[in-house]
Amino acid sequence: MERLIKISQRKTVTVKTDFKRFLYTEIDGNQPLTIITGHRGAGKTTLMLQRVYIE
Repeated sequence: MERLIKISQRKTVTVKTDFKRFLYTEIDGNQPLTIITGHRGAGKTTLMLQRVYIE
C-alpha cells in the first residue's frame, strides 16, 4: 500500500497545470463517484490528477 501511495504522490506532483481540459470546471468535487469516459490519450487521467493537485 505504501508503494501505491508513493506512486500516486509522484504522479500528482509532476502533473502540469498550465492547461486544463474543458471538463475541469464541470466536475463536481462533492460527488462520491465520478466517471469519465473517452478515447485513449484524451487526458482523462491528467484531468483527475489536476483535480487532486490543484484542490
